[in-house]
Amino acid sequence: MHDFYHAIEQVIGDILDQGDDDELFASGYLSGHLSVALAKCEEQELEAKQDFISEMSKSLQQAYHAKELAPPDQALVEQMWLRLQSAGEQ
Repeated sequence: MHDFYHAIEQVIGDILDQGDDDELFASGYLSGHLSVALAKCEEQELEAKQDFISEMSKSLQQAYHAKELAPPDQALVEQMWLRLQSAGEQ
C-alpha cells in the first residue's frame, strides 16, 4: 500500500510541476482524500493496496454524495483518480 501511495504522490508532484489548471485542481483535491485514506488504513492496520483504494472510493463517494463538487469538477476528479491508480500500478 505504501509503495502505491508513494507512486501516486510522485505523479502528483509531476503534475504540480507541469500540469494544467484542471490537473492541478483535481490532484490538489485528491491529495486531502489520499492522506485521510492512508491514515484510516494505518489506523486499522490495513496494508493491502486494495484496502487503500477502497478507503479512497468511500471517501470520494461521501464527498460526491455531500455535493462537495459540481458535476464537471467531479468528473475531473474521477478521471484524475483513475489516472493516479493506473500510475500507481506501474
